Amino acid sequence: MVTSGTLVSTLLERHLQALRDAEKAPRTIDTYMLRVKHWNAVASGITVGDCTPGQLNRHIEQVRKGHGDTDAKQLRSLLGFALDYAVNDGVLDSNPARATKTPPTKKKPKDTGAAPLDPTVLPSVLKALLESEACRTKDLTDGILLHLATGLRVSEVMGFLWEEFDPDAATITSTGRIIRQSGVGLRRTPVENSSKGTSGVIHLPPFAVAALLTRSQEERPNKYGLIFPSATGTMRDPNNFARQWREVRDDLEHLAGTTGHSFRKTVSDLAADGSGDPRVAADVLGHRDVATTLRHYLSRGRQHPEVAQWIEKAVTGKPAKPRRVKKSA
Repeated sequence: MVTSGTLVSTLLERHLQALRDAEKAPRTIDTYMLRVKHWNAVASGITVGDCTPGQLNRHIEQVRKGHGDTDAKQLRSLLGFALDYAVNDGVLDSNPARATKTPPTKKKPKDTGAAPLDPTVLPSVLKALLESEACRTKDLTDGILLHLATGLRVSEVMGFLWEEFDPDAATITSTGRIIRQSGVGLRRTPVENSSKGTSGVIHLPPFAVAALLTRSQEERPNKYGLIFPSATGTMRDPNNFARQWREVRDDLEHLAGTTGHSFRKTVSDLAADGSGDPRVAADVLGHRDVATTLRHYLSRGRQHPEVAQWIEKAVTGKPAKPRRVKKSA
């Protein structure tokens, strides 16, 4: 039962537990735990009876100055849910967190994030990757090739299983991603119910199939059947993979400053430009939305084996022989 003397921190923890019980994504829980930690650093002794919009605004502003706008915005939302418990128990007539206001902030230049690669340089990019001794030593080559072939996120590429790869059909199925969960460590979690949309069956261009077939013949420790395990055969941390890529990328032709999202955007451009239909890019990347009209009125969720052919031609400079797609019974 909530009273006026109940700590706001207690209600925040109650809300976090409700999210855990609802089986929200571990990364989401970890993010919210960090925001609660920010609150405890500046207002751990604040009780429900202390809460006014002004009081909450002052503490949220402390978090904003220390950690940024996004952290402050998410904390404001969490406080709203936490103090709903006090309203529901009749301790508060209204929720003071929902009366707080975001102060005006200076408009920041729009950050477009990682830039896609120019399609005309992709054959040179492939050559640079295949010839890089640093990439081979750090076991980056095949992972980056699969990034470029699928457009998936690094956590999803690290989550590929050998049993999901069908070389005869030239497809791979994405069913899980590798994440790091606080207090647990690395986990492979299913993508099926993730808030981040992910394609299911992905048609691979021949250069990616060839890379995987070669990799499948190599002896390496592998406890979980992963295509890209760590050097000790366990799950490979996507953050470590990204860090290792940052260590080598600037020495590779046309790849300075690139990230996993650079390859994701490159695949998006190739799919959209090759098809003339942004829905194809959305399907390939697993996006839920293209625009409101597309979401409500046009079909989605189809397979697009032709994208593999476009990527093969762009990356190798050579057209790929089209594969016959099996018809479902």
